[in-house]
Amino acid sequence: MGPPAAGKSTVSAFLAAAGASVFRLREFAYRCRSEGRFDPRVFDTDDPLGWYGDSTVELLLTAAFVDGAYADRGVVLLENLPGNANQLQMIAKIAALGGSVVGVELLADDLTVETRSRGRRVCPACEADPQGDPHRPAVGSETSPGRCRRCHTLLVPRRSDDPVVLSARLRRYRDRIPGIRALAQEEGLPYRRVDATQAADACREAVAAAVLKLGHSVVVTKSSSV
Repeated sequence: MGPPAAGKSTVSAFLAAAGASVFRLREFAYRCRSEGRFDPRVFDTDDPLGWYGDSTVELLLTAAFVDGAYADRGVVLLENLPGNANQLQMIAKIAALGGSVVGVELLADDLTVETRSRGRRVCPACEADPQGDPHRPAVGSETSPGRCRRCHTLLVPRRSDDPVVLSARLRRYRDRIPGIRALAQEEGLPYRRVDATQAADACREAVAAAVLKLGHSVVVTKSSSV
């Protein structure tokens, strides 16, 4: 769970290279919708930030990890999940069917988050998002930093990095993370907090050490720095 900007994508790529898979609820929802897996109305939301309600999240997680719609196994990084304590409880129950869960929280102050979000850009060509709202940070070309290194398309700011939206995301994160921490402690779930204000290499190594050493099959990441 959490707002943008400080190392999540780097961590995700690092873990993927180490053999972990990265589960993104948003992308899985698009896939389920295109396959006609559920009534389209389950994807409707009136949330001001566009987040799915808990019932939809539970439906998607069950489809992915109980019904087998998400094929990857082993260490799975649930990027930006849970969004609240209820969702952590869902994840813990699903993991108990054949795995386990560890929480990894990336820590960064609001100024760090805001500064990093201002510099982030996405590529509308490499990530052809169905809603025209790509999320994955892109890398600029060495000769033309404002253009994608892979396809040379002009990079654009991410919609959710708009200062007003970002502020709302940070407030929501700050409001909800105490409940997530408390439930993790109550349930006896392993929980790691990583300083995400440090250099990218140090951050990803710390997260990888926390995750891969434990070898859990489902990983939860919550971040004020992503």
